[in-house]
Amino acid sequence: MATLQPETLCLPLSTRPPIRVRRTFAIWAMLMLGGSIAGSVVFDRLSSSLDPVASSESKRTERRLQQLTGTAASVVVLVPGDPREPKTTELIRRATAQLAVTPGVVQVNGYPSAGDPRLLASDGTASLITASVAAGLDDGANDRLIRQVQRISADVFGGRAEVAGSLLVDSELGATAESDLVRADAIAIPLVLVLLAFALRSRLAIALGFVSIVATVTGSLALIYLISLVTEVSVFAVNVVTMFALGLTVDYGLLFIGAFKDHRRKNSSLPTNGGSSDVAAAVRYAQATAGRTIMVSGLTVAAALTGLLVFREPVLRSLGFGGIGATLFAITVANTLLPAMLTRYGHTIAVKAERPGHGLRFERLAGLMQRRPAISLAFGLSVLAFLAGPILGLRTEGLDIRSLPIDSPLRVTVSTIAGLFPAARAEPITIIADTAATAPLLDSYTATLQQLPNVAAVTVRALTNQVSRIDVVPTSDSAGSDAQQVVESIRTSRPGFTIGVTGEAAEDLDFTKSLTQRLPFAAIVIVAMTLALLWALTGSIVIPLKAVALSALSLSASIGALVWGFQHGHLAGLLNITPIGGLEPVIILLTAVFAFGLSTDYEVFLLAAILDARRQGQPTPTAISTGVRTTGRLITTAAALLIVVFIGFAAGDLLIIKQLGVGLIIAVALDATLVRLVLVPATLALLGQTNWWMPVFLRRLHRRLPRAHDHTATGIVFVDSATPSTDTP
Repeated sequence: MATLQPETLCLPLSTRPPIRVRRTFAIWAMLMLGGSIAGSVVFDRLSSSLDPVASSESKRTERRLQQLTGTAASVVVLVPGDPREPKTTELIRRATAQLAVTPGVVQVNGYPSAGDPRLLASDGTASLITASVAAGLDDGANDRLIRQVQRISADVFGGRAEVAGSLLVDSELGATAESDLVRADAIAIPLVLVLLAFALRSRLAIALGFVSIVATVTGSLALIYLISLVTEVSVFAVNVVTMFALGLTVDYGLLFIGAFKDHRRKNSSLPTNGGSSDVAAAVRYAQATAGRTIMVSGLTVAAALTGLLVFREPVLRSLGFGGIGATLFAITVANTLLPAMLTRYGHTIAVKAERPGHGLRFERLAGLMQRRPAISLAFGLSVLAFLAGPILGLRTEGLDIRSLPIDSPLRVTVSTIAGLFPAARAEPITIIADTAATAPLLDSYTATLQQLPNVAAVTVRALTNQVSRIDVVPTSDSAGSDAQQVVESIRTSRPGFTIGVTGEAAEDLDFTKSLTQRLPFAAIVIVAMTLALLWALTGSIVIPLKAVALSALSLSASIGALVWGFQHGHLAGLLNITPIGGLEPVIILLTAVFAFGLSTDYEVFLLAAILDARRQGQPTPTAISTGVRTTGRLITTAAALLIVVFIGFAAGDLLIIKQLGVGLIIAVALDATLVRLVLVPATLALLGQTNWWMPVFLRRLHRRLPRAHDHTATGIVFVDSATPSTDTP
């Protein structure tokens, strides 16, 4: 193969403009200050619900129900003691009187005044007071109402009463997400900084890493705040985006500082070494090599996240915008703030000679995989298939009280209510029926509903002369698949009058169906954009297809491991969780999208090194070994740091964040070991010259792309696939 001679895309090192250190510091200081202010108030603007789109049947029916009743949610007070005793009766009367005049409360019911037997415990030892909350209240008004109900309950019942209800669940989910973020940062950031210092053999790396992390995270929080001004944003977006921003910042910082040190190490004999000229040259070198690698790898990550923008649900779109923004912030920090800090303080970083035999273990392993590629490929695919096996039994479960930790006081209260009040075990599926029809027709329909599988009870009450409300209570949890099957049955057998179905189970079903409908389009967007970027990088159509296929297999293994650990409950003891019999659909989607982006990120690092070796004239087998050797320590260290970040979030209390953290830990571990060290060398060796095949029309198009010449194996090289090859057969 003739030596590849691609054209130069970037400015020569000597002509690159110097970093304006003070101006860069000033701009980022203002951005970090603004981001910190936004981050301090962003949780007040977020939603803890995972609602379907406003046009879905469940949301349309919910809005109509609110218009008819004037209520949107409820707060429940669990009162200990037999309500038929005079003393307890008097306390209940006082509490209901005070609750009735609380701003935002529309109606209050308590036993025995309401005369509703469902408000009396099955053993007669407790009762419920229910307060219906007015529709249209903002989050601030809801929070004030909750505090007022808690104060009244504490004053009247002497702290013996417990408060629950849908409003408190939403509030508790948001508060737990916020505390999880604080805990995760407290665990992950110190560990990451210490490991970064060891990896780079520099104490200054702690300061550089900390400032870079703060800049990226505060910028991402500011972006989430801006997004919340125009659309609904999930409270989980802060945790997910922060986790992603933290991981990418560490990865890119490790790559950039490594290139900076590499240049100074290779030029240690120059007279200027240790002075400002040496540092400035090393910074320009890192920008020209690692900086461009970061740009391309960041674009591949952003390409994966654009798939979330295909979905109509505000929560997913907000996660997509937030993730893309965090990626762009990480890229910008690595290419502006980090070079400025290195220009100012880089002279204090000690440069030591590379240890003899650096990376040889990775090179030998790659060589072994290439000598027995078929066996290596079979082994790797077998492991992935084994891990992916449980995915065949995947079930989906919606977000509910079970997402809170087992020892959460609110969850304990809800469990107590469910045990004492059978009718309150599940939120009912609500049907709004336009019953201008005769009463016998309505009675016949309710009798039919009672005969449906998984239905515990059916109640009917008139809202107007023309509209009735039918509550269908499922036998299992409202967010479970059995309750969703009841919704499906109701919607399948429509009566002779108009109905609309809403409730928690209906909303979960609509949300899942919408995801399923849009999922193929999201996959097409993600795969197409990833293939285009990798094609531009490699000059091949085969290698991008191979990369996407391996990423898909790796993701299947990660989700299969989640099913085994969370749905089947094998990780319940280790993570202190209660298995809920399924996975939240959003977590399945986010694990796939974020893990796909990260795996492609590492693919870029490895392919860049292999392509650089080919540019230098090495045949494909040697280039593969060289690429694995030169990126071995980098990718392994980066993966270890990412896993530390995800461990911090997996240690949180919210089940949904635990699942995402564990899923990404498994995905990164598999990609950095089995995929990179076994499957990639084996598949490249098996394909041989076919790796670089490309149709004629794509080859012509590829020639029109700008060419980049790099200086190290960590840079990006656009290869002209038409160049003759000297690869040995």
